[in-house]
Amino acid sequence: MRMRRWYTKEEIQFVKKNIKGRSYAEMRILFNKQFRLRLTKKQFDTLMYKHKIRNGIPSSHYTKGKKHKGWNAKPIGYERIQMGYVWVKVTNKKYAGTKNWKPKQVAVWEKEHGKVPKGHAVIFADGNNRNFNLNNLLMISRGHLGILNKCGLISNQKELTVAGIQIADIKIAIYQHKLKLKKKGKKKKEMRKLRPMLKLRKRKKKTHKYNKSDATDEKIIKLRQMINDENYLNVAINTIADNFTKGLHIEGVNK
Repeated sequence: MRMRRWYTKEEIQFVKKNIKGRSYAEMRILFNKQFRLRLTKKQFDTLMYKHKIRNGIPSSHYTKGKKHKGWNAKPIGYERIQMGYVWVKVTNKKYAGTKNWKPKQVAVWEKEHGKVPKGHAVIFADGNNRNFNLNNLLMISRGHLGILNKCGLISNQKELTVAGIQIADIKIAIYQHKLKLKKKGKKKKEMRKLRPMLKLRKRKKKTHKYNKSDATDEKIIKLRQMINDENYLNVAINTIADNFTKGLHIEGVNK
């Protein structure tokens, strides 16, 4: 944490004498040179605020007692630059605000071709946003514009930009095809769930699976056959008794 700096009377008097007609940035540079300091903008602003020092320059172009008209009061056809692009006033509706203005390339394109559809934009084929020739303006969808900007496909040559739009067409087509495949996959899963309910196909008969209980039934049948045979009756009784005493299964009878 920086220590709080206390300014001397000499430093404050120097600022008061030289501040008039100068901006805060100029005065800060002059102040740092004079006293060999390194004050930041924030530190110098706090100095000015704390000691109530003003440079005498009005903070804005507005003067007290005069009625000032904003940029929205300009006549139709007036041009202004915003975010590096030229905007034109096309209507003069009250309380419309920014809706009275349009990008100049859009206004020029709409004069010839009609209103730009929703979700579309007008771009400059040669990348020059001051060339408003109709041949240099291209209307594309916002999806195309996103791909062009992402992949850097807008060139300073019209032919290359047109080729970039074709590449964007291919990318969008591939993406849409993938979406269709995903939807088909989902539909197939849903249909599989619905098929038993709708009875669209016959259910397969369940095949009899091998169980341990089946094996014991078979052995019991064999034992019964052996019991009916008088020759093996005594042997079978003895083996069964031995197996039960040992805690074993009846498998020993087969041996």
